[in-house]
Amino acid sequence: MIDDWWVHNSPALVGCLEVRTDAKRANPSSHKHELRALDRQLVDKNKEVKALENKRDESIALSQRDVKGERLQKTQQLEESRVKMKQLEDQVKTVENDRFQFESSSDKKSSEIAGNEEKVRQLADDVSKCEEEIRRLQSSRKDRLEAFGQWMPRLVAALQQNQSRFRKLPKGPIGALMKLKDYRWAMAVEQVVGYRNLISFVCDNHDDEVILRRLVNENTRDVRGPRPDIIVTRFTGREYDVSQSAPQCSYPTVLQMLEVPDPDIQNCLIDLCSVEETLLIESAQDARREINRRIAKQAYTLEGDLVLYMRFYSKPYDRYGGRNSVFRADVNGAIQDETVKLNALKEELGGLRQNIATMKQDLNTTKHHATQAKTRLAQLQKEKSRCAALVSDLQAVLEEENAEEDTATYDGEIDECRRAIADLVEQKSDKEKHLRELEGNLRQCQAEIQTHEGAVEEVATEIEDLKAKIVEVEQHQGKVQGLAQTYESRVSEIKKGVLELEAKVDELMGKIEEAVGRATKACERMETTRDPKSIEREMAKLQQKVREKGPGLAEKQEVQQRYVEVANHCKKLGDDITGYKRAHKAMLDGYKKRVEKYNLLRDLTVHRAKLSFQQLLSRRGYDGKLKINFEAQTLTITVQVDSTEKASATKNTLSLSGGERSFTTVCFIMSLWDAMEAPFRILDEFDVFMDMLNRKIAMTSMLLYAEEQSQRQFIFLTPQDMHDLGGASRRNVRIMRLREPDRSQTTLDEAVEDAT
Repeated sequence: MIDDWWVHNSPALVGCLEVRTDAKRANPSSHKHELRALDRQLVDKNKEVKALENKRDESIALSQRDVKGERLQKTQQLEESRVKMKQLEDQVKTVENDRFQFESSSDKKSSEIAGNEEKVRQLADDVSKCEEEIRRLQSSRKDRLEAFGQWMPRLVAALQQNQSRFRKLPKGPIGALMKLKDYRWAMAVEQVVGYRNLISFVCDNHDDEVILRRLVNENTRDVRGPRPDIIVTRFTGREYDVSQSAPQCSYPTVLQMLEVPDPDIQNCLIDLCSVEETLLIESAQDARREINRRIAKQAYTLEGDLVLYMRFYSKPYDRYGGRNSVFRADVNGAIQDETVKLNALKEELGGLRQNIATMKQDLNTTKHHATQAKTRLAQLQKEKSRCAALVSDLQAVLEEENAEEDTATYDGEIDECRRAIADLVEQKSDKEKHLRELEGNLRQCQAEIQTHEGAVEEVATEIEDLKAKIVEVEQHQGKVQGLAQTYESRVSEIKKGVLELEAKVDELMGKIEEAVGRATKACERMETTRDPKSIEREMAKLQQKVREKGPGLAEKQEVQQRYVEVANHCKKLGDDITGYKRAHKAMLDGYKKRVEKYNLLRDLTVHRAKLSFQQLLSRRGYDGKLKINFEAQTLTITVQVDSTEKASATKNTLSLSGGERSFTTVCFIMSLWDAMEAPFRILDEFDVFMDMLNRKIAMTSMLLYAEEQSQRQFIFLTPQDMHDLGGASRRNVRIMRLREPDRSQTTLDEAVEDAT
């Protein structure tokens, strides 16, 4: 329908476009601009002719004067001025060179001073940090909490004063609740645990977290640098069983190198830092060899270097200038080292400041010389300009006096300008004629445009009618799809009827075989060549005998009637079976097609889930695969925690940590959601075993996924706090937090009433 409409109406549209194109081409505005340009050229040429005539007249007047004496005097003055101008140019070049050298030297010294001042600021910062470190070390000799920050004792004291407000008193800082067995590993252990975790606190519930966070904000308001994090986990008092995940080798792990009396703190270190899986190996060569054997995920050397599978990372720059500050065996030695470092920094700082003062004096002297050179250069250039003006004036006077030979030149230029004026007049007349033709064509094109615009409006009306018809066809298609679903349900009912009739046919065939068997026992089936009349005569005799010998048997009419009924019933059943077989064949063909489409849809859904799973894992830097075997009815999930590792580093979910396994499960559930059409989606306690990093990434991914599908509703149930993840600031996100139950009641009211 649309193709026929286009064939019918396309000439009108093409004609309209062609007319609009011709109208644009015939636009006379450009020709009017050309006419105005020709008029301006004519005016300019006329002015030029008048100027040439005036110069010619002046030259004729000058040629009648006798100016030989004046010309000789002016020629000598011109030569003197040129010599003086040459001398001035040489002096200007010399002064410019001096000024350039002074300014270059000044810029170089300024950059050197700026670099040294930046070094001074850095050294001053290092001095202040070193002095602060010395003060903190001196304070830590009296109170070990000073090693975690000058504000830490104040925070711990506030925690003890408000312990009645907590259900269970928070524990921390974590670094104060552990002790090293061998202080040589202090640097490596702090690299594994991390300074942020060492100053963190652990709470049993979210209500205690709110109270503790308020105390932290009150006591660290003016603190520069990291503030303590708050980790929420249940206080069970039982240590994790890490015998299965601990590496089987002779080297100690970080957990074995630590003395952690509190089991809850030990469990928190296992969840946050995987201290039970990290080895401590003194030599970097031995560490590479053992890690490449895949006995553990990572190892640290005595210098704090990190060793992974086929990779090695040197210890990064830390905030202590290469020295650990939390785990110290000899505080006095550390203070002495810091004092030596402070004296060296102060000596270097003093030398730099003295050097800067000297360089500033040299810079001021250089700037003074540059200013003098600049002033001298301005004077020379001014004098040079006066000399150049005098030279140009003298040359102009001498050229005017030589005008005797220039009269013919002026006449030739005047004739040339007049010929150019004649050409411009001719061009102007041609342009005016062409402009009148274009204006006539423009009026004709505008008339044709109005005619074709009416045709375009008719075409637009027909397009709207076609759109209405398309909507009707789509509605009819929806109705047809509804009828198709109804017919599919009827086909399933017919299929059930076919199965029932086949069962009845099998039952009747059994009865027929049973009747044939009984008849065969009475008389065997015989083949004969007798004519029908003889057989009828014999049948008549037999019937006579039956009447004589069997008066008690059933009548012939009754038997015949029963035979007719049975025959009709058998014929009807045969017709039904034939119809049901045809219907069964049609339904079987439809079933095969549905199976093929179902397999295609299943494969596409699986492929989509795999791609979505890989995309979601990549947000955390992971890589993984979904393997679904429909024949064996198995689902296999493999995850590669570090996407840069080789394929041999891939492991299943049983070997992942708790946070990694939870994050993988969330990614798997979100990939399955892509293949679902349910309007409501609920996920319960998905982040119980996640650390803060995996939990933040998983929650951000789910919120982004939910925002992309605004037509569906997502419900996430979790015992964790959601305000720190930025969910409250998102559009269409509501956080509802249930009030904690009253756990102070230990006896039910009904039990109390029964007891009384």
